[in-house]
Order: sequence, then structure tokens, then C-alpha cells
Amino acid sequence: MIDLLRRQSSKSSIHLRVNIIVAWVVMSLISCRGRSTANTVSESVGATASADATLPDIAKVGVPAVILWSEQRIKHAELSFKSSGRSRFPSPDFWGNEIFYEIMVDRFNDGDPSNNLRVVSPSQRLGVSNGNHGIGEYHHGGDLQGITNRLDYLADLGITSLWLTPIFMNASGAYHGYCVSDLTKLDPDFGTSQDLLKLTAAAHARGIRVVLDIVVNHICDAGTKYAQVHQSQDHTQCAADLDAADLRGIEATSPYQHELTFSSAFFPPFKLQRFLNRCGANSLEEMRSEGPLARFGDFSAEMLDFNTRDADFQAIYKNLMAYWIAYADVDGFRLDAVKHTTTDFSAYFATEIRQYANTLGKSHFYTVAEVAGSSRTISMHLGRMNPAINTQSWHHRVETQAQGGQSLGRVAAQFPAFPYPGVTGVYDFAHSGVSRDVLHNVRSSQVLEHYFRDDSYYQDLIGQGDPRLNLTVLEIHDWQRFADNSAKKSSLALSYLAVAPGIPVIYYGMEQGFNGACVRGTVDASVDAKDLEPSCFGPGSAQNDANYRQDMFRSGMFRLGSSLPQINALAHIGTIAAAGDLGGGVDPYLNRDHAVYKTARRFLKLRKSCQPLRVGDITWRWSTGDNAGFMAFTRVDPLHRSYEALVLINTTEQDLPIPDLAVENRQATFANLENPHDLAVPKNNAAGELSFASRRIPANSVMVYVPVAMVGPLSAVDGTHLCAQ
Repeated sequence: MIDLLRRQSSKSSIHLRVNIIVAWVVMSLISCRGRSTANTVSESVGATASADATLPDIAKVGVPAVILWSEQRIKHAELSFKSSGRSRFPSPDFWGNEIFYEIMVDRFNDGDPSNNLRVVSPSQRLGVSNGNHGIGEYHHGGDLQGITNRLDYLADLGITSLWLTPIFMNASGAYHGYCVSDLTKLDPDFGTSQDLLKLTAAAHARGIRVVLDIVVNHICDAGTKYAQVHQSQDHTQCAADLDAADLRGIEATSPYQHELTFSSAFFPPFKLQRFLNRCGANSLEEMRSEGPLARFGDFSAEMLDFNTRDADFQAIYKNLMAYWIAYADVDGFRLDAVKHTTTDFSAYFATEIRQYANTLGKSHFYTVAEVAGSSRTISMHLGRMNPAINTQSWHHRVETQAQGGQSLGRVAAQFPAFPYPGVTGVYDFAHSGVSRDVLHNVRSSQVLEHYFRDDSYYQDLIGQGDPRLNLTVLEIHDWQRFADNSAKKSSLALSYLAVAPGIPVIYYGMEQGFNGACVRGTVDASVDAKDLEPSCFGPGSAQNDANYRQDMFRSGMFRLGSSLPQINALAHIGTIAAAGDLGGGVDPYLNRDHAVYKTARRFLKLRKSCQPLRVGDITWRWSTGDNAGFMAFTRVDPLHRSYEALVLINTTEQDLPIPDLAVENRQATFANLENPHDLAVPKNNAAGELSFASRRIPANSVMVYVPVAMVGPLSAVDGTHLCAQ
């Protein structure tokens, strides 16, 4: 209540008292009516969210009422979780020890066919009656129950954290989840809130954490339109005006903002003009830029851009997300499209959500931002938020705006695990893009070495936070699959993720060699084959999002190729007549008997046992100017310099000799963890090099040498020694 008073200090006391009274009345009515008015979709939210059956319309009840409602939801969730008897799952001591697995929920596994096709897009309905036109964009049936069913498989692989693509309501029927229309409900095609509870409980029982993907820059509503058509000049000037105000730390308005006509379906708690930027839809080029239009223009005509500088919006949004921590005990948030938000939102949300999670015993709640921009743009949302260049309004917020009696800077300082206002981690897209090219022999390893020596890496990433908490990817839902037809390249990619700096992210199916290729001769009669030519087999097919998101279950209607023959043989495009046609027995998509899966499991276990691979600095020992060849680097534990791992990588198609290589521990003999009898001995020269005699490194492979004293027990299942603990 004190917070409400503070936020409304500029209004008359009479108006404030009226709004507070309205807030309490609305909450009482919502609490009483919740259970009796729940419809099919709201029932999926579960008993603890009964207050959501009637969402408050902020334009009618006022901001204080909605803030109070959002706070009350959190209390509901806390009481529900407490009554369940479950204990909160604590944060890890260090997120850099984690191994992530990204799951595109609709495409991973259909654990409950009864919830399929609850919300179907108009294009899917039309396509079904027209030769399954656009079948790759349909809802395919994956859900939360399907993930729960595969947790033992993921635990065996070595996964410790799941990143789930958005699971909230998508009224448009979009399968990917990034067109969120209601933050209080789950998409019924993915399951109920009870299914989410079951998933987090089962994952935590196996030591696996759950990170939810949340869309922070826009809300989706096809029925909401502008009252007048934006002209290109209006669009550009609107964004420029808002950007100028943001830079000055003042209220952001523009005469070129146009009014929206809200549809009846628009999310009621956000139904205020000032909660949206209202500069009109961006072109694809504008959306991909890093200028004012990227931050203040609408993501698309259907995806309306939030005014992320509005303090009331920030508070309500944060509370809606805090609810899911309280209710489902989730462990982190992946913030989507952060480049399209303002920096003060990152400071506010990351700090406040960490503070709230800490009250539940999650002392190091993880916030990781997708900022699809330059290292400089990324740095403005990360950790310290690059105060040397960041003149935007979060500074004003940190210094002058009280949040519960404390500035954001002081609140952040209470958390020694990450004492900064910005997000905990980011995607190191530059590292990922270069390493992907190097492993594919498109660029030289010298380019990768230079990246780690570049000033922008030190100033924009290392200088703002802890780079060991950033995510390293080789493929994600927006990128073309890494694998082609080479299982050795699939293994090489998974090995590299385990030894490279940053937190490794395995995109679902990487360990099964998924390559996103449509396989000719696998299209059934329910699909118009001509429709698939451009999207599946045409020259532009490599840029088709659906091809990055193939199904990983036997009833899936869009099963694509793999670098592994046994998985490639499962390819099929078209609807499945009946579940009975699928056969029983072992799930073929969970094959653990081939080299790609075994390599992934072996290297992930090695990473877990080898502290230098998780926390170590990187020092390059060898690179080449050729686009294919040998490279080497060491990872050294900064607190225990005798803990060192020497990583050797061969990206070529032939075995290569291993040159003499320098290490930090110059007097130590190093042993190959796959074969400790394979020793590299010190040459005792000025360079501190190891001699490998005439030994060679196999094609498309990674080898790890450590000092003999670090060689630990043999993992009989994986055929390699681990590091001594």
C-alpha cells in the first residue's frame, strides 16, 4: 500500500483514496467470482490462480487496483505452494556449472494427445482443408507432459537446466509461443498450470532446473488496430522523440504517437494507451536494426510494443512474472527480444525479480537476455550495464526513484552472487557465430582467437559481468541447424560446447543429429507435395524457421532429417492416422547407442568433473589462418592455477599431428583423459611447451589433456576418465 501511495503522489489525495477503495472492491469481487466464472481456458491456470477468472480492466478500475490484484495473485501462489508441502528448490551456487537444453515445447514430445489443437490458428484451419498447406507452421502437439516424460533421458545426457520456449497463452494459435496474449494463463495446447507444477517438481527431483522464456517487449493481439494509419515519417519521428526523451531520463511522449483501438480480447491489465509505445509496425529491416525504431516501433502489426519505461507497467509486469516463481518454483527467466526494450526496464526487472526470488530462498535467480545486437548493445543490459556509454534513463532510475524505500543500486548490492542491476547473463552471439563457422571450416580459428582478444569482448562482456554466466550456443530455435549429413560434425559441435567458455546450450535433438533437412520420399498423401517445394527443397529453404524446429516424436507431422542414418530413417511429413500406427517399445528418438549421443554424454560428464572447463580463463595456444585445421587453448582455474585443461580441436576431415604446445603448469606432465597412458611431457624450454612426440588428433574431434595429478576415476559407461575432484 505504501508503494501505491508513492506511485500516485502527483495525484490528488481524494482521487487516490477512491482508486484504493476501488482496488479493494475489485479484489473482493474477483476472489468471490473466480471459481464460478472460470471457462475452459482459465481452468487450465489451476485453483491457485482462481483470481484470474475475471481479469481487471485497468482502464476501468485504475492502476492501483491492478497493482494490488497482481500482488494478491503472488500471495495466492505462495500460500498454494506452501500448502502443497513442497520445498523450494534453491539456486545453484554458480550458474556457470549448469548445462542447458533448449526445448521448443510444441516440437519436443507429445505426452498428452488430448490437449492437442485447443487453440488453432486460422491459417492452420485453412491449410488442413487445402492439402496441408504450411504444415511446418502448425501446432504439432508437443506439451509439458511430454517434457516430464523425458526427464530421465535428459538427466542421463547430463542436462541440469531446461530452457522452455514461451508457454503462455497465444490466442493467435502460434505454435512457437512468442505471440503471447495473456501472461496469466498457459497455452492449453501445452497443458495446464498443474502440468507445469508436475514438470518443475519432477525436474527438481532429478536436480534439473527450469527456466521459462518470457516475452518482454510486446503483446500479441490481431484485433487491436490504430485509429489512423501511420505514415512513414510519423513512424520514424515517433521513435526518435521517444528515444530522445529516454536519453534525457524524462517522460517519453511524442505528438506522432497514434491512439490504439483495443479489441475486446486485449489483455485487460495492460489496456492503457500509455503502456504501449504506439509508433506503428516496423519493417523487417527496422526490427533488425539497433536504432530508435528497434526500441520503440512495434515488432509487427500484431505484436504491439510495450512502453517499458512506464513505472506502473514495470511493476505489473514484474508481479505477473513473480507469480510463476511463487506458483511453480521456476528457477530463472530467459528474456526474449531485450534489444527492443529500454535499459531501465532491464535494470528494474532483473533487480526486482532477483530480490523477490531471494525472499523464497532462491538467492541467485537467473535472468538471461537475448539481445540480438552488437556487443556494445548487449553490454547496456548486462550486469553493470556499461555505465561508460549508457547514458539512458536507468541511471536516473537508480539514483532518484525509490523502490520500496531503496534505490535499485542499493537493492542489487545486497546480492553478492550478482551485485549488479542488469541481467545475470546474455547470449554471447558473436562467440557462437564465429565458432560455428570455424567448426564448419568457413572461417579460420585465428578469427575465433582474435574475438577473445578483442577489446569489445573485454569491455562489453567481461567488463560488465561474469562472462562464465553467458550462454554459448551453436544452434537455437532462430538459427539453422548446425549438423549437415556428417555425424562426426554433430559430435564435434557437442564436444566443443562442453569445453568452450560460457554455459553450454544444447538445442533439442542436437544429440540425435538433427539437421533440419526435409527428406524426399517421406511426404505422405495428406500433403500437397508442391507446397513443400519452396519451403522444404527450394533455394530459400535454409531460411525457413519451421525447418529449424522439427518434431522429435513419432506422431509428429514434421519429422525431418538427421546426420545419423537410424534417426534420419524416422523422417516423415504428414498427419498420422492413429497413435496405434506408431508401434510400441523403446522410443526411437531417445536412441542412446550411437556415437553422437555417447560423445555428448561423455564430454558433458567431463565438463562437470573438470573445474577449469567450467570456470577457467581461456588462453590461446594455437590457431591457424586456414579455414580448416588444428587449434588449441588452455582453461585455467583462476583460484587454483594448478588446475589446468589443455583443449585440442581438429576441424578437418583427416587426422593431424599435434604440435608442441605451451601450458601454464610448465613442470607438469599432462595426460589425455580418454587414455591416461597417452602422456605429453614438458620440454623444459623457455616457452614452457609440452611435447606430444608423433601423436595425432583424429579428424573432427576434441581431446582434453590435464596434469597427471588431475586424472580421476574411469567412467566405465563413457569410456573416459573424469577429472579428480
